[in-house]
Amino acid sequence: MKILAIILTGSAIAFSTIVFQTITNNRILTPSIIGLDSMYLLIQTFIILYLAQHI
Repeated sequence: MKILAIILTGSAIAFSTIVFQTITNNRILTPSIIGLDSMYLLIQTFIILYLAQHI
């Protein structure tokens, strides 16, 4: 089951990278270069803070 989850996750990451690079028409551009990782972390932080205040 764990191996299947690893394969599925790796495939999803590879597919999303190919789609992202195809849409932007740039082979070296990744989400982390344009700051999407930081935005994702910021959203997660806000969600945790929100839930911590309302529980």
